[in-house]
Amino acid sequence: MEINYFYLFRKYKFFFLLFVITAVVVTSISVYRQPALYEATAKIFINDGSNIKILYSMIKSDQIYDRVINQLNLVQVFKVENIGQTHNVLDRSLQAVLDSRVNTVEIKIRLKDGKLAAEIVNAFVLELQKIYPEIRLPETVEDPLDSKVVEKTIPPVVPIDQNKIEVIVLSVLLSVAAAVFLSILAEHFFTLEKLLNISH
Repeated sequence: MEINYFYLFRKYKFFFLLFVITAVVVTSISVYRQPALYEATAKIFINDGSNIKILYSMIKSDQIYDRVINQLNLVQVFKVENIGQTHNVLDRSLQAVLDSRVNTVEIKIRLKDGKLAAEIVNAFVLELQKIYPEIRLPETVEDPLDSKVVEKTIPPVVPIDQNKIEVIVLSVLLSVAAAVFLSILAEHFFTLEKLLNISH
Protein backbone atom coordinates (compact mmCIF):
# COMPACT_ATOMS: atom_id res chain seq x y z
CA MET A 1 0.00 0.00 0.00
CA GLU A 2 1.34 3.39 -1.01
CA ILE A 3 1.79 5.83 1.87
CA ASN A 4 0.46 9.36 1.38
CA TYR A 5 2.69 11.40 3.68
CA PHE A 6 0.87 14.66 2.96
CA TYR A 7 -2.40 13.02 4.00
CA LEU A 8 -0.78 11.71 7.18
CA PHE A 9 0.60 15.12 8.05
CA ARG A 10 -2.76 16.82 7.49
CA LYS A 11 -4.60 14.23 9.56
CA TYR A 12 -2.06 14.09 12.42
CA LYS A 13 -0.59 17.60 12.19
CA PHE A 14 -1.22 18.43 15.84
CA PHE A 15 0.38 15.14 16.86
CA PHE A 16 3.40 15.95 14.63
CA LEU A 17 3.77 19.45 16.07
CA LEU A 18 3.39 18.27 19.66
CA PHE A 19 5.95 15.50 19.13
CA VAL A 20 8.52 17.80 17.50
CA ILE A 21 8.07 20.67 19.98
CA THR A 22 8.38 18.31 22.94
CA ALA A 23 11.55 16.75 21.51
CA VAL A 24 13.13 20.15 20.80
CA VAL A 25 12.30 21.56 24.23
CA VAL A 26 13.52 18.49 26.14
CA THR A 27 16.69 18.21 24.04
CA SER A 28 17.45 21.94 24.27
CA ILE A 29 17.09 21.97 28.05
CA SER A 30 19.28 18.89 28.36
CA VAL A 31 21.96 20.20 25.98
CA TYR A 32 22.21 23.73 27.35
CA ARG A 33 22.33 22.53 30.95
CA GLN A 34 25.52 20.62 30.17
CA PRO A 35 28.55 22.39 31.67
CA ALA A 36 31.12 23.96 29.35
CA LEU A 37 34.14 21.75 28.74
CA TYR A 38 37.71 22.95 28.16
CA GLU A 39 40.29 20.92 26.27
CA ALA A 40 44.03 21.05 27.02
CA THR A 41 46.47 19.34 24.65
CA ALA A 42 50.16 18.58 24.33
CA LYS A 43 51.94 16.92 21.44
CA ILE A 44 55.13 14.87 21.81
CA PHE A 45 57.47 13.88 19.01
CA ILE A 46 60.03 11.07 19.20
CA ASN A 47 62.23 10.32 16.23
CA ASP A 48 62.23 6.58 16.97
CA GLY A 49 58.96 5.08 15.74
CA SER A 50 59.12 2.07 18.05
CA ASN A 51 59.65 4.27 21.12
CA ILE A 52 56.69 6.48 20.28
CA LYS A 53 54.45 3.41 20.28
CA ILE A 54 55.81 2.36 23.70
CA LEU A 55 55.26 5.90 24.95
CA TYR A 56 51.70 5.85 23.64
CA SER A 57 50.95 2.57 25.40
CA MET A 58 52.26 3.94 28.70
CA ILE A 59 50.11 7.07 28.82
CA LYS A 60 47.09 5.22 30.20
CA SER A 61 49.09 2.76 32.27
CA ASP A 62 48.45 2.45 36.00
CA GLN A 63 52.04 3.53 36.64
CA ILE A 64 51.64 6.91 34.92
CA TYR A 65 48.10 7.39 36.21
CA ASP A 66 49.18 6.83 39.83
CA ARG A 67 52.10 9.25 39.53
CA VAL A 68 49.93 12.01 38.04
CA ILE A 69 47.18 11.40 40.59
CA ASN A 70 49.62 11.61 43.50
CA GLN A 71 51.44 14.60 42.05
CA LEU A 72 48.26 16.68 41.74
CA ASN A 73 46.30 15.05 44.58
CA LEU A 74 43.51 14.25 42.13
CA VAL A 75 41.57 12.01 44.52
CA GLN A 76 40.77 15.11 46.54
CA VAL A 77 40.47 17.40 43.53
CA PHE A 78 37.92 15.14 41.80
CA LYS A 79 36.17 14.53 45.14
CA VAL A 80 36.15 10.76 44.79
CA GLU A 81 36.68 8.07 47.39
CA ASN A 82 39.78 6.29 46.13
CA ILE A 83 42.46 6.14 43.47
CA GLY A 84 40.49 3.57 41.43
CA GLN A 85 37.62 6.02 40.94
CA THR A 86 40.15 8.67 39.95
CA HIS A 87 41.42 6.29 37.25
CA ASN A 88 37.84 6.10 35.94
CA VAL A 89 37.55 9.91 35.80
CA LEU A 90 40.82 10.13 33.85
CA ASP A 91 39.73 7.34 31.51
CA ARG A 92 36.60 9.32 30.61
CA SER A 93 38.40 12.66 30.28
CA LEU A 94 41.75 11.72 28.74
CA GLN A 95 42.47 10.86 25.12
CA ALA A 96 45.79 9.86 23.60
CA VAL A 97 46.13 10.06 19.81
CA LEU A 98 49.01 8.29 18.07
CA ASP A 99 50.12 9.41 14.62
CA SER A 100 52.64 6.82 13.42
CA ARG A 101 53.24 8.70 10.17
CA VAL A 102 55.01 11.56 11.92
CA ASN A 103 55.90 9.77 15.20
CA THR A 104 53.78 11.98 17.45
CA VAL A 105 51.46 11.38 20.37
CA GLU A 106 48.88 13.99 21.28
CA ILE A 107 47.55 14.04 24.83
CA LYS A 108 44.12 15.64 25.27
CA ILE A 109 41.98 16.09 28.34
CA ARG A 110 38.54 17.65 28.63
CA LEU A 111 37.31 19.04 31.94
CA LYS A 112 35.03 21.77 33.27
CA ASP A 113 38.15 23.47 34.71
CA GLY A 114 40.51 24.57 31.93
CA LYS A 115 43.39 25.35 34.31
CA LEU A 116 43.16 21.90 35.89
CA ALA A 117 43.02 20.27 32.45
CA ALA A 118 46.29 22.00 31.49
CA GLU A 119 47.92 21.00 34.79
CA ILE A 120 47.00 17.36 34.28
CA VAL A 121 48.31 17.28 30.70
CA ASN A 122 51.56 18.93 31.82
CA ALA A 123 51.84 16.37 34.62
CA PHE A 124 51.52 13.55 32.09
CA VAL A 125 54.25 15.12 29.95
CA LEU A 126 56.47 15.50 33.01
CA GLU A 127 56.07 11.84 33.97
CA LEU A 128 56.78 10.74 30.41
CA GLN A 129 59.91 12.89 30.43
CA LYS A 130 61.12 10.95 33.47
CA ILE A 131 60.90 7.76 31.44
CA TYR A 132 62.33 9.34 28.30
CA PRO A 133 64.65 12.18 29.48
CA GLU A 134 65.36 13.08 25.86
CA ILE A 135 61.84 14.50 25.58
CA ARG A 136 62.19 18.23 26.19
CA LEU A 137 60.71 21.51 25.05
CA PRO A 138 62.34 22.97 21.93
CA GLU A 139 64.15 26.28 22.26
CA THR A 140 62.29 27.53 19.18
CA VAL A 141 59.55 26.14 16.97
CA GLU A 142 62.17 25.27 14.35
CA ASP A 143 64.51 23.58 16.86
CA PRO A 144 65.26 20.19 15.19
CA LEU A 145 65.39 18.04 18.34
CA ASP A 146 65.09 14.30 17.86
CA SER A 147 62.54 14.15 20.68
CA LYS A 148 60.53 17.07 21.88
CA VAL A 149 57.21 18.40 23.11
CA VAL A 150 55.96 19.98 19.91
CA GLU A 151 53.16 21.97 21.51
CA LYS A 152 53.25 23.41 25.01
CA THR A 153 50.09 23.24 27.07
CA ILE A 154 48.41 26.39 28.33
CA PRO A 155 45.06 26.66 30.13
CA PRO A 156 42.33 26.89 27.45
CA VAL A 157 40.25 30.06 27.56
CA VAL A 158 37.40 29.16 25.22
CA PRO A 159 35.29 26.03 25.83
CA ILE A 160 35.13 23.40 23.12
CA ASP A 161 32.20 23.28 20.71
CA GLN A 162 29.92 20.50 21.94
CA ASN A 163 27.81 20.49 18.74
CA LYS A 164 24.71 21.67 20.57
CA ILE A 165 22.93 22.93 17.44
CA GLU A 166 23.66 19.66 15.63
CA VAL A 167 22.18 17.68 18.52
CA ILE A 168 18.99 19.76 18.46
CA VAL A 169 18.65 19.42 14.67
CA LEU A 170 19.16 15.66 14.98
CA SER A 171 16.46 15.50 17.65
CA VAL A 172 14.06 17.30 15.29
CA LEU A 173 14.77 14.85 12.47
CA LEU A 174 14.41 11.84 14.77
CA SER A 175 11.17 13.17 16.26
CA VAL A 176 9.71 13.72 12.77
CA ALA A 177 10.71 10.20 11.76
CA ALA A 178 9.18 8.80 14.96
CA ALA A 179 5.99 10.82 14.42
CA VAL A 180 5.68 9.51 10.84
CA PHE A 181 6.22 5.94 12.02
CA LEU A 182 3.62 6.24 14.80
CA SER A 183 1.09 7.92 12.53
CA ILE A 184 1.49 5.09 9.98
CA LEU A 185 0.92 2.56 12.76
CA ALA A 186 -2.15 4.48 13.93
CA GLU A 187 -3.52 4.68 10.39
CA HIS A 188 -3.06 0.93 9.89
CA PHE A 189 -4.64 0.23 13.27
CA PHE A 190 -7.74 2.31 12.51
CA THR A 191 -8.00 0.78 9.02
CA LEU A 192 -7.76 -2.72 10.45
CA GLU A 193 -10.34 -1.85 13.12
CA LYS A 194 -12.76 -0.60 10.46
CA LEU A 195 -12.32 -3.78 8.40
CA LEU A 196 -12.99 -5.94 11.45
CA ASN A 197 -16.13 -3.96 12.29
CA ILE A 198 -17.37 -4.30 8.71
CA SER A 199 -16.74 -8.06 8.73
CA HIS A 200 -18.83 -8.41 11.87
